[in-house]
Parts: sequence; structure tokens; C-alpha cells
Amino acid sequence: MEYLCLDIKYIYVHADKRNYYLLTILDVFSRRTVDQIFQKSIRLVDVINALRRINQEYGIKGVTIRNDNGSQFIGNNVKQYLKTAEANQVFTHIATPEENAYIEAFHSIVQREVVDRFEFDSFYHAKHTLAAHRNWYDNRRLHRSIGMTPVQKWNENIHITQRKRAELKSFQNTTEISADTNNYYTTNSLLLSN
Repeated sequence: MEYLCLDIKYIYVHADKRNYYLLTILDVFSRRTVDQIFQKSIRLVDVINALRRINQEYGIKGVTIRNDNGSQFIGNNVKQYLKTAEANQVFTHIATPEENAYIEAFHSIVQREVVDRFEFDSFYHAKHTLAAHRNWYDNRRLHRSIGMTPVQKWNENIHITQRKRAELKSFQNTTEISADTNNYYTTNSLLLSN
């Protein structure tokens, strides 16, 4: 993992006549959604907790994290957490969503394949549908640009990373001795009906 992008999207729930918020954190190399939160509001602490989960599971030292200038991302606590984790936070310029194209494209897919097709009868209906879509997107949807699913690319990269780590460890051991990684609606109809 070298480059993450994150953004927040409004999701309208018709029954509640209000928007809820979807925070997605995407790995650019694999296009895998590394973390996703759907709730009534997304606060600065929610962003920090999502980054903390990712850091605990995968490590974010040296990772570039790109986001817009939303209040949840520019807070000093987020900056401090990323500094402590030794991650690099990069902000897009104001009114330039193309600078965060990967996450904007992902949220466009969510809009087209989920939001525009469903009238959610509750927050939980929306949450369940978004979770099913995320599962389909990561595990079943083939991406032309990477030639496989995001999880396949992620796993391919993990293997490459593990091999590199093993080679580095082997090199370090040698040095020590000498010096003493297609269709949502048809594939998920069962998930959505359960």
C-alpha cells in the first residue's frame, strides 16, 4: 500500500428525507476499498478512527494519503495522527475533484449503480445495499485498468510485498552474518434479498 485516497459522499435516504454520509478510503494501486463508513455524520474523529484501523491492520508509514479540503480532513488532530503514523497527507486544490480522480470515480460508480437505482426505505436498507455493493466491487467486479478484481490485485501486491520483505530480510541476515498482492445486480441479488 503506497497511495490512499479518501472522500465523503452524500447518500439520500428517501424514507428519512435526508442525506447520510459515506466515507470511503480507496487503495489507488488495487482500487480496493480499504475502509468504508456509512452513518448520520462523519466527524474528524471518525476519519482518525478509520485511519487508525488501517494503520493497525496494514501500516501506513510512508503511505501518501490524498483528500480534499473538507473540514473532517483538515483538522489538526488528523494532521497530527498522520504525522505520528509517518504518513504523508496531500490536499487537493479547492474545486479540483480531478486531482482525486480515483475516489471520485468510485463514488460516481456508487451513484450510478446504487443510489440512482434504489429508493432506500431506511438507513439500514441503504447501509446493507452499500455493503453488498462494496463486496461486489472489491471481489467480483473486473476492472479494465488493472485486468482483475481489486482483491486479486491487492493479494497480488501483498505477495510481491511479502517476497520483497523476504528478500530484504535475507539480505539483512546475510549482512548481519558477514558483519556479525460483471454485473452487480445479477451477482448480488441474493445478498440484497437476505
